[in-house]
Amino acid sequence: MHINEPDCAVLSALDDGRLAPTRYENYLNIVENIKEINYWERK
Repeated sequence: MHINEPDCAVLSALDDGRLAPTRYENYLNIVENIKEINYWERK
């Protein structure tokens, strides 16, 4: 999920500037939206 995995290449790219922070933030927003959708579908 590229959130807290050890040795994650995405997080490494974020740390060393190869990945824009805004792009990663957008990814996290998408993941959160999917979680919310799945939550409501289960109810």
